[in-house]
Parts: sequence; C-alpha cells; structure tokens
Amino acid sequence: LCKTAIIQEQSTYVPNCHFNRANCFYGDVEPPSLEILPAMGRSVITPDRLERIVELVKATNLLPGDCAECGIYRGGSAAVIAANTSKTLHLFDSLGLPAAIEGSHFKGDFSAPEQEIRTFLAPYNNVKFYFGFFPDTAKELDCKFSFVHLDLDLYQSTKDGLNYFIPRMVKGGVIVLDDVHQIGRAH
Repeated sequence: LCKTAIIQEQSTYVPNCHFNRANCFYGDVEPPSLEILPAMGRSVITPDRLERIVELVKATNLLPGDCAECGIYRGGSAAVIAANTSKTLHLFDSLGLPAAIEGSHFKGDFSAPEQEIRTFLAPYNNVKFYFGFFPDTAKELDCKFSFVHLDLDLYQSTKDGLNYFIPRMVKGGVIVLDDVHQIGRAH
C-alpha cells in the first residue's frame, strides 16, 4: 500500500458548524485564496481543505498518471483540481447519495442536475464525466492515477473506491479521503 500511494486523511470535525445548503459551506471560515475561488458556493468542503487539495494536486503534477474525483456534487472541488493540473481529470458521480447516512444525510442528498455540473465545468477542457454508480462507471478505463479525491460519504462506496484506485496508483501518487469520519459508522 505505502509503496504505491500516499493516503491523505482529510476529514475534519468542527463542533457547532452545520451544513448550509444555500451557501455550501461549513460554519465560519477564512476568506478563500484565489486558487480555490472556483469552488466557492459550489462545494461543502472547507477552504482550508480545498487549499490542501490544491497543494496535493500540484505535488503530483510531475508524476505520470491521470487525476480522478469520486463524488463531485456541484463541481466545486473538481474545478479546483482541474484548474491546477493539465492532466485528464476523471469525474465520477451518482448524482446524489444512493443511501441515507444515519443521523447525518438522507438518500439523494448532494444531488445536482447533470447538465448544471457539465455547464459549470465546461471551461475546463481536461475533464471527463462518468455518471452512475462507481466502480461500474469506470469499467472501460485503462489508465493509472497520480491524484484521486474520494468524497463518497458512505463507507462501502469509499471502500469500493480504495479497492479500485489503489492498484491503479503510480508510485508517489496521492489518494485524499474526505469522509474518514464515516468509517466509524460502518456496519
């Protein structure tokens, strides 16, 4: 595992901060840098975590392999990744949670219309879309990856993502896990 990929935990628990659907942010945050500006209003990932994604994408730019994101929601973090690499960015999304997360989210949460996502990410010519359930949507891919962002919210989906991507990572590649806190909820 360690020889093929660096796995970066990115889950942060912030007490007294609640998901705000209208503005897509968690709690009070610092003003964003220009590098993460494309994500503002289109992501529930906090600015400090988006900054870390930028850092890790840039750190892998000289490695061979493509980039991927699973769980793109409205495309905010995908825009940040696409803006900071010239590599192909493979984007996977089921267009909403396939199951509820007890005490947290409902089935269908984090859904956005496919055309809205495509329109928002149209300025980036390095993105490819795969809508449906992962890893079924990746069956035809035959490539290696240097950077992967897994924001799948569910334990089984995250496990499936790791099982798919780890053998396809280049040496020194990075997998960012956004929902590590869900592992404790696995049944």
